[in-house]
Formats: sequence, structure tokens, C-alpha cells
Amino acid sequence: MKLMLARHAGFCPGVKRAMEMAENALKEGPLVVLGPLIHNRDAIAHIERMGAVMAGDLPERGPARVLLRTHGSAPSVYSEAAHRGIAVLDATCPFVRRAQEAASHLAKQGRTVVIVGDPEHPEVQALSAWAGPGSVVVRNEEEARALVIDGAAGVIAQTTIEPGMYEEVLSVLKQRSEDVVAVDTVCLAT
Repeated sequence: MKLMLARHAGFCPGVKRAMEMAENALKEGPLVVLGPLIHNRDAIAHIERMGAVMAGDLPERGPARVLLRTHGSAPSVYSEAAHRGIAVLDATCPFVRRAQEAASHLAKQGRTVVIVGDPEHPEVQALSAWAGPGSVVVRNEEEARALVIDGAAGVIAQTTIEPGMYEEVLSVLKQRSEDVVAVDTVCLAT
């Protein structure tokens, strides 16, 4: 059997950055990781062996250091951490951060923010929080066809969604509203 290694094998830049942040932070002392840092059990086990504590919620109070997952967190997590005196180390992938900023910007324009992705995925849940209560998540073209858009829409995507799916949904949404602004937030590394 011949084994060939792809030229771009390994972690994507956002995951690599998050793992380096976790490893460096753990050298300085205790660290709580809010949610699974990345989608990789072996990598999570590695940082747990180094001393990371996985948590579903923020600690009650500081002093503590919390590392936020690559998938991003809701704006309320940042404000609540500050209120509790907890230092935040933000490992949100830069591509996810860009999607969060786009979601917030589109919502501030008064647009209904449509997020193309999996509503159960932590990245999409965080994007919804950045987009605000009027945001909508659609998984596919079929759900986009059923969507009623009243007014202007802004469309973004879960960074890890298949680009073709994003384009299909965007095409449907452009037929359903006369005023659609799309920000392509699909990560090319995916």
C-alpha cells in the first residue's frame, strides 16, 4: 500500500491558532475552556492532559482564565465574563470572527439576517446571537424556499458549510426578496 500525504494536511489555520493559544496559556497556569475548543477528541484529550478544564458555562467568578472555543461565543459571554472578573482568551477563528462581524453589521442595517448552516452547531448558535433575535437559520435550499422575508435580508454562512450549498440558498433568497446583501463567509480552508 502506498500512503500519500496531502500538501495541506493537518489543522486549518484557525484550529492551529487555537491549539497554540491553549498550550501556551496552560504553561502559565490553570485554564478553563468554554465548550470543546475544536472538533477533535484527540486534541481535546491532549490539552486536558496538560491541565485544561472543559466547562459548559463560565465559572461563577474570577480570578479565572477562560479560553473561548474556535466556533465563537455570544456577545453576552464576553460581557458576563467581564462582570464576573474572568479573563477571556479568545480563540475564535478569525474567519468565524469575520462572520460574526458581518452578522452584527447586517443586523444593525435593519436586515433580517439569514444564516446558512446547521442550527445545532455552536458556530451557528453564536452567529445567531451576534445577528440578534430577528435572525433565521436555514439548512438548505428547501428551507430557504419556505422562508418568508419581509423587507431587506442579509445572508451569511456557517464557515464550514459546503460552498455550493451556500450559493444554492443564496440564489433562492435573491428570488424571495428584492433587497439581499450577501457576505460570503465560507472558509476556503474547509
